[in-house]
Amino acid sequence: MLADELKDILTQTQGLGFIEMMKIESSTTETTIAAIDDAKTVVINGTLKTPMKELEGTVGLSRMAVLQGYLKFPPFKEDGTTIEITTTERDGEDVPTEISFSSPDGHASSYRFMHRDVIDEQIQMPNFKGAAWDVVITNTDSLMKDLSYFNGVLGSFEPVFTAKTDGTDLNFYIGSGATDRATVPVAKDVSGTLNGATWRLVETLAILKLAAKADDCTLSFSNKGVLKIEMETALGTYEYLLPAQAI
Repeated sequence: MLADELKDILTQTQGLGFIEMMKIESSTTETTIAAIDDAKTVVINGTLKTPMKELEGTVGLSRMAVLQGYLKFPPFKEDGTTIEITTTERDGEDVPTEISFSSPDGHASSYRFMHRDVIDEQIQMPNFKGAAWDVVITNTDSLMKDLSYFNGVLGSFEPVFTAKTDGTDLNFYIGSGATDRATVPVAKDVSGTLNGATWRLVETLAILKLAAKADDCTLSFSNKGVLKIEMETALGTYEYLLPAQAI
């Protein structure tokens, strides 16, 4: 179960390609994940449906490709493999320090956690007090297809998209003014109005592509300049907050 939980967490964070580290806080009642990219364009909060019983405390994950590599190593997938969290006593407290892998054939690897004090200093999560969501939609296969296509065509020149309602229709606009541009119809008969905030396209697409199915994602837009993408996996729920970009 520990391996499955770690794989799920890494897929939803490191799988984006631009998250360098994360914080995991775990107790007997809850396991939460927090991460933010270096450019502060995406804030991630996640909660596992079942707490990680093997981990209690706060740890940081960096060099996540190393942990991903261990989890994918075929001998560490065999029956009889041991994956366990090792602790060290510090100031009278048992502190999680590493994950140890051991295969039936004798392979052994260790992945070292970042200490709680270090990850608390490295990851400063913004104080998000919530927002009134003006438009909420469910992702679709056609939207994914269109965004991917026009990102391939225009992405090198136009890295952002604008979300705006026209009556009850929601459209995404890539490019504007006297430049190459495209309009992507997103949804009809939406409730609410969007005035035209702008978000980065590559990061938004990367998040949407994490979902097993397009309609596993809900997108919530606020005219105060926040896009929230929510999705659920078999093991957890994840929330991605994207602040609007200044143009």
